[in-house]
Amino acid sequence: MDIGQVVLGAGRNGRARAVPPAEPVRGYWQRMRAAAEHLAGSVHDPVPTILDLGCGSGLSTRELLRATRRRGLTPRIIGVDPSPAMVELARARRWPQGVDFVPGDAATLAALGLPRAHAALAHVPVRNLPGLDAALPGLAAALLPGATLVVTADRLTDLDVIAGWFGGAGFESVRSCAVGGRRRDLVYLVEGHV
Repeated sequence: MDIGQVVLGAGRNGRARAVPPAEPVRGYWQRMRAAAEHLAGSVHDPVPTILDLGCGSGLSTRELLRATRRRGLTPRIIGVDPSPAMVELARARRWPQGVDFVPGDAATLAALGLPRAHAALAHVPVRNLPGLDAALPGLAAALLPGATLVVTADRLTDLDVIAGWFGGAGFESVRSCAVGGRRRDLVYLVEGHV
């Protein structure tokens, strides 16, 4: 099952902008929301730091913000994306205090000097996170003890592969699940704790 994606297009000013696919995948926004809600449910600190890996233009960041606020939390969310153009696009949106964006990727988190996080979400197709398996030990180091990392999977068949990567990187309580309702609207998640 393909979860769908937002692609880059060029705006009139030549800057990158988010463009929905020509034929949006039914349930994409619901899947993003389900992943954010799932992660928010694992956070117990009232003022958590949360990493949004592969944040793109900030759509998943917005869902994380909504999900955590619905639970009464006051999060600090740091969106990380390898594309400086996407980080610029995310920064151009209106955000409350406590939401920041930085260029970088999962493999360079330690070099970014970010605070250790209570949770992290990677709601991007795994095929768009090359080297995720090699980056997971660094991701684990960027998280506080007991923190949760949730990665969405493109297809049900990816779950075992990703779960194996989590285990190899020292994550504990690794589990995979499907959340979100009707079959065509399911989002496949792999969750692990450090």
